Amino acid sequence: DTNSGVECVQTGCHYGGDWSNRTADYGACMEKDGKQEPIKLSGKTIGATLLGIVGALLLGVGMCLTMVWSHIIAGIVIGIAGIVVLLCLIPFIKGLK
Repeated sequence: DTNSGVECVQTGCHYGGDWSNRTADYGACMEKDGKQEPIKLSGKTIGATLLGIVGALLLGVGMCLTMVWSHIIAGIVIGIAGIVVLLCLIPFIKGLK
């Protein structure tokens, strides 16, 4: 079965078998790596997070305006603005090449 094992992303080790041994195997896998490094807070990380939050809120408000409060035109405009903001995350995070 190709789905019998799970990859440990941090260390690259692989463990599988039955479910009773999963916890023990995962603990052994994590001991190799030690502690995980914390996420580094930079301006880019904070900006990407805020941009994602704003985009998701705009998209959600647009959907609510359209479906709940029957403001079709305003909801579509705000929803499309939210989609555009969320699409702007892709070049912001990945960069333009």
